[in-house]
Parts: sequence; structure tokens; C-alpha cells
Amino acid sequence: MENTKKKKKSPFLLVTNIIIILLSVVLALVTLTGLIEMRDRYQVKVVPTNELMEMISREDYSGVLHAYYSDNSNLNTKDKERKECFAVARYFEDGIMFKIFSSSGDCIRASKYRSMMTKEIDNMGDLVLYKTSVDEQLGIE
Repeated sequence: MENTKKKKKSPFLLVTNIIIILLSVVLALVTLTGLIEMRDRYQVKVVPTNELMEMISREDYSGVLHAYYSDNSNLNTKDKERKECFAVARYFEDGIMFKIFSSSGDCIRASKYRSMMTKEIDNMGDLVLYKTSVDEQLGIE
């Protein structure tokens, strides 16, 4: 009969068990929050074509460039306007690289990016009107 008696747990063990349970819950919540944040950060965000056109009309070429790199479907798009918007973004990026290399005196790389800019002009379609705006923004003659 003495074996059926309950052993009293020390208050120290009770407190440590409660702390362990609380820390486990906190760890689970922090892990869940981190996973949700990672999902949101790396999720593909497709900017609608009309917003791309609006960015270009506001001369927000860096925003269009950001949209170009965050949209994984940009290479396979069949939308003519979208392709033209991304051509403006690539022209802007090539212009930045041209400006960097020409300022540093690296003529070989500068001419490479200048020729890439020329190729993108052909892809701009109706948005070729913004070429001068990009050139002015980057200080390219």
C-alpha cells in the first residue's frame, strides 16, 4: 500500500517544468512567425502592366527594374506592353552600368553596355519615347 502513495514533487521541478513549457510555446511561435515572413518575402510579386506603365510615366525606372527582377514570369510573357516595360527597365540598368564604367575609365565594359542599350531601344516599341528621359536621369549624352 505504501507504493501507491503519491510522491510530492518539489516546487523547483514544478517551476522548471512550467518554464520549459512556456519557452517551448514561445519557440514555436517565433519559428512560425519567421516562416510566414520568409514566405512573404520570397513570394513572387507580379506587378500589373498598368502599374508598370504608370511607373514609367512617373519616371520611376528603378521601380520598374525592381518589378522586372521580382517577377519570374518576365521572360515568358506574351504581353507586348509588358515586354516593352521590361525593355525600358533593362535599358535603365544597362545605362547605369554604362555610366559606372565610363566614369571609371573602363572603355571596354562601357562600350559593351552601350551596345546592350542600343539593342534594348529596338525592344522598347512605343515606349522608346522614354529613352531621352532615362538618358537625362542618368546623365548620359
